[in-house]
Amino acid sequence: ALALAVEGLDEVVEIEVVQTITAEELRQRLIDDDQPGMSIGRVQWVASVDGSGVPPILGKAKVHSSEYEIEVPEDFDLMWIDRGIERANELETISVDRKEKVVTTTIADVFKDLRRRDQFICVTQLEVTGATVKLTELLDAIGLADLLPSGAIMRRTRVHLIDELPTRD
Repeated sequence: ALALAVEGLDEVVEIEVVQTITAEELRQRLIDDDQPGMSIGRVQWVASVDGSGVPPILGKAKVHSSEYEIEVPEDFDLMWIDRGIERANELETISVDRKEKVVTTTIADVFKDLRRRDQFICVTQLEVTGATVKLTELLDAIGLADLLPSGAIMRRTRVHLIDELPTRD
């Protein structure tokens, strides 16, 4: 699920299919449905395919990682952002208190490729089993807690699935 106040530009939607249909036919039907605020990018099967192009048994989509960008407001000191990113690269772990439980995460195991690109902070967050630190908690831990309340926009720009299959049409 996407956290409150995070824009999603590439989300995964699981749809149960009860008839034989190609991925492209399903995509066109979704486009024709014209849901407000939603555009349909690609449709693909996430399961083993028997060669017919239609998965005999659908599996659950499993997330491998998500890519985020945080658009930094124009008036922010970018050196402050760079210092926060340096702190993240220097820290080995961070811990947060969550519901009377401490969650500790090894930063390098969860957050990959944390960097600033012009007015954007870019990061890939790997999906891990068990409790882990959220991206907003990482920002807090590296001194960038004021970023989002001050108008920065966080976007999930890409979701990567485990065992994605190419569209078969």
